[in-house]
Amino acid sequence: MTRTNLILLAVLVLQVVAFAFKTLAAPDAVDAGPRGLLLDGLSADAVEQLVIDEGGDAEDAGVTLKKTGSGWVVSDRWDHPADGDKVDELIRELAALEVADVVSQTGLHDVELGVADDDFRKKVTLTGGGERTLYLGTSGRGSSTHTRVAGEQRVVAVRDFSTWRVNARADSWVQRTVVDVDPEAVTELTLAGAEGTVTLRKDGEAWLVNDGPANADEVDKLIKKAAKVTLSKVVGPASGTPEGAVLTVTVTTPERATTWRIAPSTEDGKFLVAVDGGAHLVEVGKWAVEPLLDATAESLAGAIPMEAPDAPQE
Repeated sequence: MTRTNLILLAVLVLQVVAFAFKTLAAPDAVDAGPRGLLLDGLSADAVEQLVIDEGGDAEDAGVTLKKTGSGWVVSDRWDHPADGDKVDELIRELAALEVADVVSQTGLHDVELGVADDDFRKKVTLTGGGERTLYLGTSGRGSSTHTRVAGEQRVVAVRDFSTWRVNARADSWVQRTVVDVDPEAVTELTLAGAEGTVTLRKDGEAWLVNDGPANADEVDKLIKKAAKVTLSKVVGPASGTPEGAVLTVTVTTPERATTWRIAPSTEDGKFLVAVDGGAHLVEVGKWAVEPLLDATAESLAGAIPMEAPDAPQE
């Protein structure tokens, strides 16, 4: 092969590579078209249901969030309360998505871009004042995400929004705080178990344990554990006292008393918790309840103040 032929071959290869790169970067070489809001006319406040599906074969990869009279709930977790602020934030972000570029208008590259009807990265359906469904796919240029609205062939790029922002795992949306009492407002804490009852009671600025002096530092740590409980997952609907309950915890403030119960879980290092009046049985980590389970009147007792000796008689 002559030198001239080698040069021509090299030029041809470069042209093929450049063409392939251009095709992958912008499948239809389309970067013009209508701009503006992707979901024009969608009111974030009107959305009453949000359904998120994840493409592929991932387990537990789908969640339905519904707005009720008392706030957002996770349907897939027995209508456990959802983190309403987190749900509202995502809906506002979706409603505010703006078209940055039109990437494709033929439908030929939907699979490649991760936005096909049956082959997508994420699928989001918003219901309320109508229904809108969009597919979120691969990343594009300049921190953009390829997106397609259901029923349209047009694939667009939206800026400053990533597919990972849309979590399809139900457990990621639940409200994790199941007991939420201001520790500073607690006036009494009762721990009732098989070994007896430990009662902590505030007397002025001091704490008493079973009517004896208590160690203020130990009491403070214990009350913080009893007043704030965070779940690791929702196990199911509550049916009163959990089977095998080993401890009943009652946290009292001037306004109300909150009672919750602890039972062993079948999963090692976990415990079950049910709050009186609550609708769900949840699982918590061992670290969340172990100090309460181990507490005794002796471990919480403080030093008994000694009386000053009588002054010597002259």
